[in-house]
Amino acid sequence: MTGRTRPALAAGAAALALLRTVAPVAAPPAAAAVTADAPRSATQEDKVRAAQEIGIVAGPDLLILTDRNFVFALWQRATGTEVRAAAERALRTMDEAQLKAYIGTGIHSANLQDWFTWIRKKGEADRRLLFELRTRAEQSRVHPALVAGANTAMAGTDDDVDRFLRLGQYEDAALVQSVRSQSPGASGWYLRGLTDAVVGAGTGADTAWRIVPGKADSTCHSFESVAHPEYYLRRQELRVVLAASDGTDRFRADATWCSKAGLSGTGVTLESFSTRSKFLRQYTTQVWAADSSGQHPYDTPNGYAAGASWQVDVP
Repeated sequence: MTGRTRPALAAGAAALALLRTVAPVAAPPAAAAVTADAPRSATQEDKVRAAQEIGIVAGPDLLILTDRNFVFALWQRATGTEVRAAAERALRTMDEAQLKAYIGTGIHSANLQDWFTWIRKKGEADRRLLFELRTRAEQSRVHPALVAGANTAMAGTDDDVDRFLRLGQYEDAALVQSVRSQSPGASGWYLRGLTDAVVGAGTGADTAWRIVPGKADSTCHSFESVAHPEYYLRRQELRVVLAASDGTDRFRADATWCSKAGLSGTGVTLESFSTRSKFLRQYTTQVWAADSSGQHPYDTPNGYAAGASWQVDVP
């Protein structure tokens, strides 16, 4: 080895030792790590389900929208208070994660709350309707069974109230009544539907009357015989008879009776719709449309108030 090469080898060894002491340079982070926490948009399946929740079909025009615009479109179309309120909360944040959460789950929870609210409000409205129905029945003085049925329903569940409004008020259990005379000598006897209307002792099929809205005036009443369907208590001349409905205006007027407070101070008095100021009266077991003028024997003022007063009972 020459004298020149020895110094060169020594310098190379020193440089290599210096390189070994320098710390290695770290590799740059992977691109995937940079985007790992970024929120993803709602899926098309979630958007379809969200739209179905409020009864709309999510077509291509909706599905291509960003989550923000999609939530805004739902808000525009929604009618439920909670669905709209939840959409507004998500839109105010402008946060992609909250917008996505509204589409995926929030709208479904909010719509359920709207349904609960609707059911509660319907129950409250139905009870108000039933209360008014009961009040009218009480004021009519001819519907004690309807009043009793309404009271039972109001003491029950919302389902009981709903059923009574839809069905119960129209059933015979609520409409069929008996009518008792208050006339001296016939007190407690029942109005009966034979060929003519008469008053007689005891009960039977012919003492049951289906009391329905008046054929000529729905605020008044018509009395249909349960024993003879489509036969009604009708004024014919001034005699009260049991007659089949013929569908004429004359029949409808003659078969309509308007209730008033009993002239005797209790019960009910029934005024003829077709002959005002004449009332359903029992006289010697026969029934007439009468006044107290004395013009006819059945118009005698003697015992008139009691003879023209009746007690309507649950049969």
